[in-house]
Amino acid sequence: MELDKEYISYRNALYKVFKTEEGKVIKDFYIKNYIEASAFSRDSNAETNYLLGKKEMIQEILKDSEKSSNEIIEIYKQYQSAEE
Repeated sequence: MELDKEYISYRNALYKVFKTEEGKVIKDFYIKNYIEASAFSRDSNAETNYLLGKKEMIQEILKDSEKSSNEIIEIYKQYQSAEE
């Protein structure tokens, strides 16, 4: 496992965005419309799978936004030390 600069930049930006007032609005919207909303569709299994995929993606984005890139780097270093 290797952390690249692009991933660190992404995590840092995500963390910063969700700490702003606008980020809180986005987070609330995501929770209301994707996390709390049902992902089951009466139309088809394909639609249900699509909605579940969106829900999982939003959950990961919200989870990723909770830790700064510095915290991620520290976790990565601990992971690397444990492997040695």
